[in-house]
Amino acid sequence: MELYTELLFSNWTYIAIAFTVFACIGLILGRYNQKEIIGTTIKIAVFSYIIVTIVAGIFMYDDVFYKRDMIADMDDIHEEEGKDQFIYLKYYTDEEKDESTVKIYAGNYTDEPYEGDITVITKEKGDKSDRKVYEDVSLKPNEKKEIDSYKDTFNEGKYYYYFEK
Repeated sequence: MELYTELLFSNWTYIAIAFTVFACIGLILGRYNQKEIIGTTIKIAVFSYIIVTIVAGIFMYDDVFYKRDMIADMDDIHEEEGKDQFIYLKYYTDEEKDESTVKIYAGNYTDEPYEGDITVITKEKGDKSDRKVYEDVSLKPNEKKEIDSYKDTFNEGKYYYYFEK
């Protein structure tokens, strides 16, 4: 299990800050002495930060892992194939549930923004085929982002994509 800095400093951290501020205000309104206010505020800040970080890690770890994994794979493909714009689709399989999370990422490896539609066609073993059109996708220069995520049963196959301005 890797430690991701996104988990340590996320939007969830604001919850810990809010707890700390409320506690400090409560201590001030309760007319505690300055030493108790400072000591208790520091303890609450540390405790709430640890709790919030653990909870955030539980809920966010998979998403952060998927994002890092997808972007690393996309960077590798870009280096090998030299494509400027492409789609990367990957199945993350949960064998216990016999279903997969399908992540679709788009990457723009140019210095110009991309705005337009992206068509993704998946062809799986057998006759199953699926076509999805993502309309009005905008990618800034050198941006890589998730454009879709859905649950599906795992079935090996191929996918194709088309960028349409």
